Amino acid sequence: MSALFIGTSGWNHKEWKGSFYPEDVAQRRFLDHYATQFAATELNASFYRLPTAKMVQGWRERTPESFRFCPKMSRYLTHQKKLNDPREPLRTFRERFEPLSDRLGPVLVQLPQNVPFDHAKAEAFLEATTQLEDGRFAVEARDESWFADEALALLAAHGVALVIAHSGGQFPYGEHVTAPFVYLRFHGPGELYASAYDEATLADYAAKIAGWLEEGRDVWAFFNNTAGDAAPQDAQRLRALVDEAEA
Repeated sequence: MSALFIGTSGWNHKEWKGSFYPEDVAQRRFLDHYATQFAATELNASFYRLPTAKMVQGWRERTPESFRFCPKMSRYLTHQKKLNDPREPLRTFRERFEPLSDRLGPVLVQLPQNVPFDHAKAEAFLEATTQLEDGRFAVEARDESWFADEALALLAAHGVALVIAHSGGQFPYGEHVTAPFVYLRFHGPGELYASAYDEATLADYAAKIAGWLEEGRDVWAFFNNTAGDAAPQDAQRLRALVDEAEA
């Protein structure tokens, strides 16, 4: 049976206090409250620095068993190594999240604009991901070459999703389904990371999500317009609109 996971990119946003977070909720309890409202979150912080084992264990203890985490792959592999020699970075990353092994959603692999599709490099990376037990991956590409038929076929052959990333046209966009699940990111329709989505846009995506769920695909959708308080409001509204579309 397909499942829907909607949330935001991270939860530790002080500017949400008073709108999403009640005034009496301390920052150290933000995750506890977040997990009462959403079923999943992206872990953007892991892109910059891998969390300690203590932090990972703490996240597990503070969330219900049904809650899921989608960690963002370290920039060491994506931006510094540019996907070269991926096995050791992938292994280290996976080991760090071992305490959450049964709570992980897809790992988000966000590529920079200066990493175009290269068949040999991409195949080596994708082959390396298959060595990780139960690992699911979603690639967010920012070079148009990843949207070509050759790249899409390679992603599909490995069951890796190409992220559907909405950014008001500032990043490449395509609704290509290359995995048994669909992964969406919403960066903002106008000002990146800060602008809110209108009702018509959210309703359009809600209808698409309902269709993917009907096909039996899990859907992961995260709002990265986290500057200001648009992200949690947009996520909650999308969830309600999907419910209406499925009714």
